[in-house]
Amino acid sequence: MALPAPRSAPSPAAVLTPAPTAGEVRVQQGPFTDRVQLTGLRLTASPSSVTGHVAIGSDVSDTLALEITAAYYDAEGRLLGTGTFHHAEEGEEAHAGQPHTGPRAAGDGIDFTVPADHLTGTPAGAVLSIPVLVNE
Repeated sequence: MALPAPRSAPSPAAVLTPAPTAGEVRVQQGPFTDRVQLTGLRLTASPSSVTGHVAIGSDVSDTLALEITAAYYDAEGRLLGTGTFHHAEEGEEAHAGQPHTGPRAAGDGIDFTVPADHLTGTPAGAVLSIPVLVNE
């Protein structure tokens, strides 16, 4: 039996309505937003990025893969560009039998930065989405 092809993340809206207020970071509701807690969200100016903290609250197993995307918008709500943060846990075999001691998305969570890539202007706000979340 063939598995269905994975769906790609939806493209960001060309125009954000209503336009963002200065420094605003919105979270787009999606299939994984109810499983995570995003806190401390902040739009930084130089270099343009969104920073924050993500914790997986619905599962205590290790997070194997996590992707957070940001769409950056100007003060009029026009899309300026995007960026992506990737996180992948290393398996136990990668630690030669030693337990993983680094940050994990499950439990206490991890800090993240989504850098903007090739912006066409100065962002006033951003919209985050989580297109990938894979637990053990």
